[in-house]
Amino acid sequence: MPKTPDSFMMPNPAAAPDSTATGRDDPMTAETSATLRALCDKAGEPFDASLTEEQALRRKAELEGETGLDAGG
Repeated sequence: MPKTPDSFMMPNPAAAPDSTATGRDDPMTAETSATLRALCDKAGEPFDASLTEEQALRRKAELEGETGLDAGG
């Protein structure tokens, strides 16, 4: 089996980058807030406006995975 260059390897979710280095420790953006609010409304879940960008993206992924919903339609 040919060796795959490191640049083509799938990232290890357990080795996620430090959130302070990515800026995801900042408050969620207006776009993320709108998307998460729409998902929460569709799923009948409460929306938490105090989440950081990192937390909001994780919550969005959870809601999409649990419900099969997306914010678009």
